Parts: sequence; structure tokens; C-alpha cells
Amino acid sequence: MRKFFNPANSRRIRSGRERFAGSGVAHFTLIELLVVIAIIAILAAMLMPALQQARERGRSISCLGNTREIGTANLSYLHDNSDFLIPRAMPLAGLANNRDWTFSFWHLNYLRSGVWDPANNNNSYPAGMFKCPTEGQETLPGVTRWKSWRGSHYGQTEYIGGYFSSSDDKKNRFFQKLTQIRRPNKTCFAGDKAPGDVQYFSAGADELLRSQRHNASGNYSFLDGHAENRLFNQIPNKLSHPNSDWAKYRFWGHAHVDLYNVD
Repeated sequence: MRKFFNPANSRRIRSGRERFAGSGVAHFTLIELLVVIAIIAILAAMLMPALQQARERGRSISCLGNTREIGTANLSYLHDNSDFLIPRAMPLAGLANNRDWTFSFWHLNYLRSGVWDPANNNNSYPAGMFKCPTEGQETLPGVTRWKSWRGSHYGQTEYIGGYFSSSDDKKNRFFQKLTQIRRPNKTCFAGDKAPGDVQYFSAGADELLRSQRHNASGNYSFLDGHAENRLFNQIPNKLSHPNSDWAKYRFWGHAHVDLYNVD
């Protein structure tokens, strides 16, 4: 006898949840998805500082290469000029006013890198070897490019490249020649500087701290041509060496440093 169709004996239509369960495919509720997204966001937030520090290490290495190139250019200048140190500013042929050491390196072909306008200093801004990869500023608000950085993110050590006020001045603080410096590998030539209308960096604590833009450290080239990264407390200054005269330390190139015998 022919059996009539019995719905109870047919294959029941399963829900979507049941089909996923039967197929072995995992399924998530909305709450579970939100929990997973929150965990991913927390992990990303924890990793972000490490990624930022890694990026800054790369920029710092590039900046260190710039300071090394500047140190090499300085060695070439010394070789061509009987070991006389390049002045902080000097007269150049065809130009009416004295120009900074950075412009002089460019003008005299020791560093063919940078953006300089010989006719108008206001158009000169950090570029090429004179631009720190970490420093994003070319100008400060409301002032010219020249007044912001003076054409370079790097400056000379405060006591290197200064002037003798007269030939018989016995109290001057400046060297004239590399051969007068006993330990060029300990004497800084140039490095990261803070913004402002200056060609150098000094031991003023606030200025020095603002110039150290590589994870609280700065890059510096020395008179023997090598370059290195230093922390704030590794540079003699008014805060790191509060009980001594910071200018006596060899790092700054004080002309009387050998009288004090302090490195």
C-alpha cells in the first residue's frame, strides 16, 4: 500500500546556526566579535610606541650619517686650509656680508647639499645634509626661514669657530688651528641644534634639551671626523655638571681646556 507523505519523516530544514555547527565551521556572536576587536585594538596600542621608537631609530641613523658627512667635509676644509678651523661666519668672494659656516661649506663645494640663495638669506632653509630627518620644521610661525634655523638643523659647538678679538688678546676662548687641539676625537665640531637665529648649539640646558630630538639624544660630529649619538647627561652642561664650569670640558672646544685637564 502506498504511503502518504509524512512531514515528520522528511528532512527537517535546519537553521543557519545548526548548519554551521554541523559543518564544523566556527560562528561568532556580535559580543564575541566586539571582544576580539577590542583585544586587537589593545595589542595595537601596546605595540605603537615600540613601532614609533623603531622608526625614530631609523631616522636617527640617517641623521647620524648627515653629521658624519659634515665631519668629513670639515676634514677636507682643514686639509685645504693649513688646519685652520672654519669660522662660524666668514667673508666669501662676491658676497657683501659674512656667511655662516654651513653656507661656506656649500659655497666652497665641500658639501653640495642644501637650498641656499646667495642674494637673500631669508630664502635659505634646511635641506639635504643640513636637514635632520626627525625635525619636521623648516620655519617657525611668523618668522623667516633664515631666522628659524639659519639654513641648517645643525650648528657648531659653541667654542669652535669663534673669533680672536685681536692678535694680542690673551683671554680669548677660541682655537685657530686643529693642531692646537690635543684630542680632536674628544672635541665636538657640530651637531643637532635647536631652532633660532644661531649657527651653533650651547650648554644652555633648555636649548640643549630642545635640540636632542632622537629619543632624548642628539647626534654630533667630532674634529677627527667620526660621529656619535649622545644623551643629555653625556654632554657637559649646566644641569648635567652643576658643580663645575661646563666650558672647561673638552667636548665644547674651549681654548684653555688643557689647563683644566678635564675631558
